[in-house]
Amino acid sequence: MPRAHNLPKFVIRDVDRYGSERFYYRRAGKPKVRMPNDRDSPAFMEMYNALRNGLVVVKVAPVSRPPKRQKLSTGYVYFLRTEQGIKIGFSEDPGPRIGALKTGLAGPILGLVVMPGSIRTERQLHRLFDASRRNGEWFKETPDITKAMAQAAAYGQVRDLEKREADAPLGPGSSITDVPLAILP
Repeated sequence: MPRAHNLPKFVIRDVDRYGSERFYYRRAGKPKVRMPNDRDSPAFMEMYNALRNGLVVVKVAPVSRPPKRQKLSTGYVYFLRTEQGIKIGFSEDPGPRIGALKTGLAGPILGLVVMPGSIRTERQLHRLFDASRRNGEWFKETPDITKAMAQAAAYGQVRDLEKREADAPLGPGSSITDVPLAILP
């Protein structure tokens, strides 16, 4: 962009798509420095003179992206039982999600339990059953996971989720494989 004739040397004028003016001090081999917007102000000339004489040290911060915000929306945590194992997942609308999963499964869906929850609930369940993890969100069917599925079916939640640890035993009689689950046709 050509430099306007009434601007000091090394100062360029930039106009954004909304018509707002910005001024920058730009010298070869040096970073571009934004100047005050009012070019007739004493602050503009003070900064220009300091930059021109090398009195201002400009620290260039590395460009970093803001951290991604985690989506903590509420929805449903589901336990999907198949011949390959149990998938513990989260969806805001589990109907279409289960339908999409059905197309990729080799065998039939043997059981499905859906309970209200969030991504945080799903992550807690993943940590709780980490020792049984096969791959990603898929887990081996264990008595602990079966009990959690039974609790989710009966109470709409896995009780004492925050209090339990992954390797803590669930106690005697924890195998509740005969509890009826929501079976899909």
